[in-house]
Amino acid sequence: TIGGLYLPDPDSNNQCTLESVMEEVGENNMERVWCIIDNCINSVGGYTNAPIVHAAIANKKCISNDLFHTILKRYGARCRNDQGMLPLSYALRMGLQWNDGTKDILDGNKMALNEIDTCTNLPAFLLYAATREWIDFSTLYELMHLRIDLSLKTG
Repeated sequence: TIGGLYLPDPDSNNQCTLESVMEEVGENNMERVWCIIDNCINSVGGYTNAPIVHAAIANKKCISNDLFHTILKRYGARCRNDQGMLPLSYALRMGLQWNDGTKDILDGNKMALNEIDTCTNLPAFLLYAATREWIDFSTLYELMHLRIDLSLKTG
């Protein structure tokens, strides 16, 4: 699966398999690796069936910030996975903290803050952030700060 690229490299627990592959092939051949990944994504029917950004979020603890930025730059933060979740909602559901990638995801799709959950009529980001067992208050603060209009409605 595409997520397997982000699992810890058995030969180096400090990085994921994809980072090890990129080091092996060298900078001159990195684009070839990305083209192979793109072809794999396309061969299974597109992003929804192989959500590479979502997989990176799920395995962020094994991925360097540089690789995470490259993935976001290449694939963006606007595609949904097979459950219909945008990367921002998925990151919050997975407990990704603000400085560990949530800010970068939001920078790639600021409109995700405006998504409303149809069942609760709440902003999707608030629902996913608030329903976790453990809440990262700095992430919640940053998101609420960007959606200050939500705070103003309660007054």
